[in-house]
Amino acid sequence: MRWPATECSAAGQRSSGAVRWSTRNCSNTRSCHRPNFAPISGKRATDAVHGLGCVGPFDRRRRDKGVQDGRDRSRIGVSRRPSSTPGRVATCETPHETWAHRSRRVVLGAMTRPPGEIAVPPRLRASLDGTHHVWLEQLPHLIGRASTRWRLVVGQPYVPGGASAWVAPVSLALGESPAVLKLGHSRQAISEEAQALRLCNGDGMVRLIDHDDELGALLIERCRRDATAETMSSKRAIQVATTLLSQVWMHGASGAQVDSLAGRAPTTLEGIGREPALSGVRGAAVAGWEYLVSSSAVDLLHGDCHPRNILMMGGGQWRLIDPKPFLGDRTYDLAQVLLHFGDPLDGALRSRVRSVAASTGVDMEVLRCVVAARCAEWALWCRARGLDGSARWNIAAIESVMC
Repeated sequence: MRWPATECSAAGQRSSGAVRWSTRNCSNTRSCHRPNFAPISGKRATDAVHGLGCVGPFDRRRRDKGVQDGRDRSRIGVSRRPSSTPGRVATCETPHETWAHRSRRVVLGAMTRPPGEIAVPPRLRASLDGTHHVWLEQLPHLIGRASTRWRLVVGQPYVPGGASAWVAPVSLALGESPAVLKLGHSRQAISEEAQALRLCNGDGMVRLIDHDDELGALLIERCRRDATAETMSSKRAIQVATTLLSQVWMHGASGAQVDSLAGRAPTTLEGIGREPALSGVRGAAVAGWEYLVSSSAVDLLHGDCHPRNILMMGGGQWRLIDPKPFLGDRTYDLAQVLLHFGDPLDGALRSRVRSVAASTGVDMEVLRCVVAARCAEWALWCRARGLDGSARWNIAAIESVMC
């Protein structure tokens, strides 16, 4: 198998440094056969990742000479310190590979792979149905275009990852703060998330660095994936969640382009009326949705606040990630906090409702009904997918909060 010099890529074992190509024993001057890997690190690795470094004898002579096309290549656009995320890049040691060719190469972080060989986390792969096969086939190309646009060193995707997007840590080539690249199969969902992050601008949620609608890509600041709200007690986690959400809610007045929560109500109310299993709790669920529709509040809602979506930043600060934004009443977010931070069936749900209502200034009875409304919504979602056990759990939660 031959690898064109203008499209050099390498598959190999994991290494802490960059990778260079060796053309030893290669009789073809325009392409390389199966590569011999030699790890490099430090400034040479950084220069290779940036597409401006010199890793082969031919390029080293050019670097030592210091001038190409009338410009000093040893001083243009090269970071003087290694990337914070070590990368591997395949660089062909032939005189036929130009600076432009190298700068266009897709860098895939800890492992550089031939085009098309992109790791897809199991949770994401399991969630994709037949309608998403085109997006999955285009994923390597999308990663490459995002890498080229933002000059990224892309690491391996997070595992187990999410169910709707390919997410991986990245380092920006010019040495800015570590970031995360997120590519979603739903362009609309990515666009809505970008709107919410842009509105908050770091208040309560991670900061948006850039967004590309055509690619369905987000570039956002990086949090610590090993530090989530799951590590806290439920009481502490609820305090952190409500504090972060209160910072998000205040940006609702600027969110004219964000959809209203009221748009979800008709379909949900119709489903609640049809579902026999909800007959015993239908009144509370309908009352909750009627309140959400009639409320004049225009809070910017996160829409999906649970412990895994609260991560720690550097310096010990907490941030929300992965918003599913709407404009509406804040009790919608608070209901999800109450159901995910602690066991709704432990007999203490009503006391948590009372505590959260007091700390946030909302009416306790209203909050109870909105909790019932959200549980009914999830019960319908579970029932539609054949998850009868989860549907029964949500119905039991309604009975727990309303008893």
